[in-house]
Amino acid sequence: MMHNEERKCVSIVETSKGNTPEINLNLLEKILKNYQDHPVAIISVFGEHRTGKSFLLNNLCQYLLSNQSPYWYQENDRSLAKLFHWRAGTKPDTNEIHITDQPFMLKNNKGKNIAVFLMDTQGSFDKAINAKQCSIIFAWSTLLSSLQIYNLPGLIRENDLQHLGIFCHTQTLLENNKEEIPSRREPRIQVITNFSKNNSNIDFDTITF
Repeated sequence: MMHNEERKCVSIVETSKGNTPEINLNLLEKILKNYQDHPVAIISVFGEHRTGKSFLLNNLCQYLLSNQSPYWYQENDRSLAKLFHWRAGTKPDTNEIHITDQPFMLKNNKGKNIAVFLMDTQGSFDKAINAKQCSIIFAWSTLLSSLQIYNLPGLIRENDLQHLGIFCHTQTLLENNKEEIPSRREPRIQVITNFSKNNSNIDFDTITF
C-alpha cells in the first residue's frame, strides 16, 4: 500500500453561471480511468459545517494506512493522517467536494481487489452557500458514492431527518435529469453522531463493499 504522502485531495466541482455546483466529469474520469479494471468504491462524508467530517475521514485514512489493523487507534501513540485539511474553530474549512486522487487498494470478503476512494464535502448550512447549493452538494456526493456517511453532532433531531428528506429528494430530481449518470446500485447512507477527538473509536470494520 502506498504511503499517504503520495495521495492528495482534489476538488471535482465547478460552479456554473447560475452558481449551481456541477461535477467536473473530465477530471473525475481522469482520476478513475487507471482503475477501470477494478471495482471502485467511494466513501463520502456529509453533514453540518464544523462537525468533524474531515477529521472523521482522516481517522478512516489512518485505519486504511494501518492495513485495517484492529489496533490502528492508539490514543497516546499515533500521528493522525492529514490527507483532508481541517482546523479547529468556527470558520468553515472545506469547500465543495474533494476526492482522493488515488485510491486505497483493499480486498473484499471474496478476496477481490477494490479501489476505495475517500470523499469530503462542504458542510451543510455553511454561510458561504445557500440551501439549494447545499442540497445539490449532498445529491452529487450521494450519487457518486458507494457509502454516504451523514455525520451529525449529538443526538439525531427531527430537523435532521427533515433535512435528510429534502437532500434525498434533490438527489432524485438530479438523477432523473442527468442522462450522463450511469445506472448503478443505490448507495447506502450511514448515520454517525457525535464523532469528535474525544470520541473517535468507531469500528470501521463495519464498512463493507
